Amino acid sequence: LDREKYKIDQKVKGVLVAKVKSGSEAAEKGIMPGDVIVEINQQAVDSPKEALDIIRKTEMGGRNSILLLVNREGDARFVALKLKKK
Repeated sequence: LDREKYKIDQKVKGVLVAKVKSGSEAAEKGIMPGDVIVEINQQAVDSPKEALDIIRKTEMGGRNSILLLVNREGDARFVALKLKKK
C-alpha cells in the first residue's frame, strides 16, 4: 500500500520515511514522508533496525554526521545530517 501511495518502484529497497519531525535536521534538509533511505554511510539498509544500528555505531564512533542516500520517486540524492550531541 505504501509503495502505491508514494509511487515507489518495486525495485527500490530501503527504509520508508513515514514521518518527519517539523523543525528537525531531516526536515530542514528536505527529507519528506514517502522518501526511501537506501543507504546510510554507504551501507545498504533494509529495515528500521538496520538503520538505527548504523546510526548508533556512527555516534559511538565519535562522528557527528551521517550520509544518507535517499530515493524520491526514482530520483536518488545524498543528504548529510548532523547527529545530536550527547
